[in-house]
Amino acid sequence: MFASFLRGRFVVTDGSLKRSVISSSILPGLQKGWEFVNSTERWVIDDGGSINFWYDRWLTGQRSCDLLPPGVTLPRNLKAKVADFIESGEWVLPSVTSSELWDICNQIMRTRLPSSRYEDARDWVLTESGSFSVVSAWDTMHVSSQHQGYFPTNEKIAKRSIPIASRCELCLKSQETINHIFLECDFAGQVWTTVLSLFDQRWNGFPSIEELFSWWKRKKAGVILPKVWPALVILMPYQIWMERNRRRYENMHRNTTIIIKSVLKELHEFLSIVSVHVSFVAELLLSRKLTIKISRSLIQKIIDVV
Repeated sequence: MFASFLRGRFVVTDGSLKRSVISSSILPGLQKGWEFVNSTERWVIDDGGSINFWYDRWLTGQRSCDLLPPGVTLPRNLKAKVADFIESGEWVLPSVTSSELWDICNQIMRTRLPSSRYEDARDWVLTESGSFSVVSAWDTMHVSSQHQGYFPTNEKIAKRSIPIASRCELCLKSQETINHIFLECDFAGQVWTTVLSLFDQRWNGFPSIEELFSWWKRKKAGVILPKVWPALVILMPYQIWMERNRRRYENMHRNTTIIIKSVLKELHEFLSIVSVHVSFVAELLLSRKLTIKISRSLIQKIIDVV
């Protein structure tokens, strides 16, 4: 469900990521994840109709654009497919005079084309099977974050032997750690409490992010509007983290009411793309709070039952 929202709002019809989206706070973070996925996928050619000749990783795990001589840049709107350079099962490449381009052409000519007809396939390089798994992606990003600091809290900075006075920017009471910012901070707790109350759930806090995710997954089957539920565990931490950055680097402060409105705004955009099934009165009432569009016939059916 959440994937449908992301595709509809942030992905162009050709499969590429939009460069900008009006009033979206999700896109910057999504761009980082997009770069990670692109770096860990490889294409296996069949007819080449699904593979961008310049920007997809199909040439021995590399992109054609990365093999160009230094100083040569390409416009981002090139849409040529690998299939455009294949005819009757053979490579058909234009004549070139540059030695660098000739080396690229030779590398392409040495790439074997399949004799049987299947579909172009994407392989995930982090698993032996070539199939994507959340575990492999999480493990790799978790290791990378320890070195690159995707959540550069004061705690992580201090571990690099960099002296820093640690204080949570949101509550100004405790030292800043990942668990404190998202789970223990009074400011974050108000955000969780208010949003969860809409779904008749209580915020009792959790000892770790992993346990929060585990609880969230278990609750999905029993909450109001279960298809909406998974999006919230992404939107709320993101808005909390962005507020932390806004206070630290821009000296701008927003209260929890505004943060909650930002969460619900992003949620509303999500719900404007996907369809949500409403089957009883509680879901109907919550849908109205979240301004979800529901067909009049479905509303009348629920009212008739009541």
